[in-house]
Amino acid sequence: MTNLIIPTASAVSGIPENTNMADVIDSLKRLERVGDEYSKTTQKLIDAAGQLSSLIVKMYSPRGKEKIEVRIEYEPQKRFVAGRETAFPDSEWYTVEASGVYRVDSAIEYVAANRDAALRFSRSVAKGLIDRIVRDLEVRNEESQKGSDVLEDAAKGIEKEPPTSHPLQRRRSPLP
Repeated sequence: MTNLIIPTASAVSGIPENTNMADVIDSLKRLERVGDEYSKTTQKLIDAAGQLSSLIVKMYSPRGKEKIEVRIEYEPQKRFVAGRETAFPDSEWYTVEASGVYRVDSAIEYVAANRDAALRFSRSVAKGLIDRIVRDLEVRNEESQKGSDVLEDAAKGIEKEPPTSHPLQRRRSPLP
């Protein structure tokens, strides 16, 4: 634990009694250096989250207002409730839209909106978000391939024998 000693103020002037201007100037220089480093690192973090978000959007290629949900299930968290160890499900939920990747929690937040959002996103990536996205894309690709095969076969069948009437048209029976 760091203990900071604050000099006592003079009863007359309100200014600390043993003020050393050299110490104040050194502190200001340190503050400026650390502040600059912090700003650069934070911007780098937010930029990286934005770049990864763009890459994920590119991989999913959502169309229009499509929202793709990606949920990650983790090992249940064990907590003590009423003196008994209880397992609580632990999961995170993201949506992928044409405009970016959003974390869904008590609010919906763009993963590169600010430092906190980018840090939460980086923790999810470290916990396996990318692997979960890869698995989801593999499943979606397989489903799309099967659907494409069915539609292509149907189109070929229609080309060979065009229907005599439109399949959505029904004959209406006279009402009694």
